[in-house]
Amino acid sequence: MMKKSSFFCLLSAGLSLTSVAHADLAYVQTTDLAFGGMGGMGGAAKTNIKFFSKGVKQRTETSVFGSNNITLSQCGSIASTQLDTKNRIYTVYPKGPPMPKQRGGKPMSMSMSVKVTNLGTASVNGQKAPHYKVDMAAKMNGRPMNITTEIWSSTTPMPSCPNMDKEVLQQVTKNLAMFRGSDFKIGGDIKALGSVYGKVPLRQKVFMRGQEFATINTTKLSTSSLPVSLFSVPAGYRKVSNDEFNRIQQHAMREKMGDIFKSMPSIPKMGQ
Repeated sequence: MMKKSSFFCLLSAGLSLTSVAHADLAYVQTTDLAFGGMGGMGGAAKTNIKFFSKGVKQRTETSVFGSNNITLSQCGSIASTQLDTKNRIYTVYPKGPPMPKQRGGKPMSMSMSVKVTNLGTASVNGQKAPHYKVDMAAKMNGRPMNITTEIWSSTTPMPSCPNMDKEVLQQVTKNLAMFRGSDFKIGGDIKALGSVYGKVPLRQKVFMRGQEFATINTTKLSTSSLPVSLFSVPAGYRKVSNDEFNRIQQHAMREKMGDIFKSMPSIPKMGQ
């Protein structure tokens, strides 16, 4: 069974794919995870995403569990390029990066019904922000997984992809279906969901089964011009196969996770 964090990342990725650009845009999103025991991992429980968009090109820099990943992609294409800055290598995934499957290699099955509630406005970082609640009644491989997200929106629009549907979130089902091995169905207030995610969110709070799961804050929001070089593979990088790239990344992740757990405080034994 997929972990909650993996499901949340999958959903977030599907939503973000609807926001590939026609104007320059940059922002930083920091996710603080609140679920069991993660607090003991300190900074390792944070995910930082730097997003850059120019024309039809986008760049996403993700820092999670001490690992840094860079993805280059283009509007209207599910192909993506992954960079490893430490080893100066890159690989091209023609169908996007691989996503987790069920045990035994079976494709994931997901369904979701969405309800959007307008909660008025609230102040976030001194800005008057439209406030929404999005309830998602989901099933992951047949198991119920209800998610509620409170969203405070900015006034900065998420640029839509040229020559694609004008409704920002109309492509959400197709975007999630792009992930290899996934079967995703979504219904409910899709048009309202598109309106909510039509603007860059300033803050999001995610709840699962009534318990707070994560808080996502957006900072350094900018529409200033970005250099074209930001969206291409730097000179001197070596292209490798998907398998070789995955092996290197998995090895680095195992080493980093080992270091993180070593640095965590030990749990006292009973009676101590």
